[in-house]
Amino acid sequence: MNNGIKIAITIISIIILIILIWQNTHNKWSLFIYPNGNPAEESIITINAYNSFSECQKGYEFNLTTLPKASFECGYKCTIQDAGLQLYICDETRDY
Repeated sequence: MNNGIKIAITIISIIILIILIWQNTHNKWSLFIYPNGNPAEESIITINAYNSFSECQKGYEFNLTTLPKASFECGYKCTIQDAGLQLYICDETRDY
């Protein structure tokens, strides 16, 4: 196999890997926890690992026992818009 084919295969493999990683991280539900029940305050925990809304709900229910005054929000396909402010924009959100 010549070097041109090896390079092409390597580039294609890298592109496929990037696409798979992007899909895996951007098609998730994120749980935002507001400890004092006020979404205007910073969330103390942002978990970006849920595959479905029902999984995000379970994360909310688990945290509710330790943070009874907190309010929660699940967001779908969230991307960070401002890392300094931890400002997230989501395609969909559901509050509790």
